[in-house]
Amino acid sequence: MTTLYPGRSLNLSNIEEGDDVYFECAIKANPWVYKIVWLHEGHELRHNVSAGIIISNQSLVLQKIARMASGNYYCVASNIEGDDTPVCRPGQMMYHGAARFEQVNIPCHLDAHPKPLAFTWTFNNSGESVEIPKSHIRVLGTYSTVSYTPNTELDYGTLLCWGTNAVGKQKQPCIFHVFPAGIPDPVHNCSVYNLSVDIVHVRCSAGFDGGLTQTFILELYESHTNKLLANTTNIIPKFSVPGLPPGMSFTGVIYSTNAKGKGEQISLPVYTIKDMAERRTGKKLITLNLSRKE
Repeated sequence: MTTLYPGRSLNLSNIEEGDDVYFECAIKANPWVYKIVWLHEGHELRHNVSAGIIISNQSLVLQKIARMASGNYYCVASNIEGDDTPVCRPGQMMYHGAARFEQVNIPCHLDAHPKPLAFTWTFNNSGESVEIPKSHIRVLGTYSTVSYTPNTELDYGTLLCWGTNAVGKQKQPCIFHVFPAGIPDPVHNCSVYNLSVDIVHVRCSAGFDGGLTQTFILELYESHTNKLLANTTNIIPKFSVPGLPPGMSFTGVIYSTNAKGKGEQISLPVYTIKDMAERRTGKKLITLNLSRKE
């Protein structure tokens, strides 16, 4: 418990600009406190002799006060009974994709009272744990950032982050997973289905996504002029392009993208039929031999 008293010789009703003001923080605590914070209208005061703010143990002295010094003052004391070791802040990004030789900067945010004094990062793969050098770690208040670069397959694994404050070391580390990431592989097994006079339907099988979420794109070109007629995007490799002229041939270009870039393109011929009678003759394209577009 803390109680704030003005100095014994101080009469609060007679304070004027230019006066010196003295406060004392009376504390009852077991175990004893390790920190005292002084607040003015909710803002922390720091020892600054040139500004006339003098903090010493349980006392606060304000010299030659100005009008802006008016308001409410508080003292807040902390001991280990009211505080705890740091814990991981929820909602963080725990999975990070990186290509070989690509540096990723991974932040570790903690909830802690009192604030963390130090951070420790380690890398774990196949049961072996290696501490990350201090030169790769930055500490900014309640969070730390590690700069990590996987150079071989063995450098992919788990990064662990611990914080330490005046109470002690974090009990459970924050866990971050680093996995291989790159541009996605090309689609395959593409086919045209449900032949129509004015709609092209295309579906493919997705390739490896590169370790990241991928998006699929179909670009449709008029075969003779190479004019782009449509550009459509989907989260799965399945497309429908309406509003096309009947009896026309086209070139479809299909590829996928992720945060690392654009995958290899696949080119295939597609067409619309002249009329529904043509469809009833049994002419339909099921699976196509694909060529990779350079």
